[in-house]
Amino acid sequence: MGTLRVAEAGEYRFRVTSDDGSIVYLNGNQIIDNDGIHGASSKTSKVLKLNAGSHAIRVDYFQGPRYQIALQLEWKLPGANTYVVVPPEAFERDLAAHEG
Repeated sequence: MGTLRVAEAGEYRFRVTSDDGSIVYLNGNQIIDNDGIHGASSKTSKVLKLNAGSHAIRVDYFQGPRYQIALQLEWKLPGANTYVVVPPEAFERDLAAHEG
């Protein structure tokens, strides 16, 4: 679990590419289900209206029996025509969730 910082309010779309399964949650809601044993494949979210500020994010990932490994999270920013990888500086890790 961590935090995604959104700089600008507007309509966003997310895309995850994974080999094997992945599920993406934003603000506690599942937005993408790319679960299962499969080669690298992508799934996208519906359009999400987000306010500027912090949003809880979680990406669950499952590696199956193959040797290929892939996990990439992208977003389409408001007004953009293409997806770009969500940059590391957009994330803030929830250290309390990992202590123990």
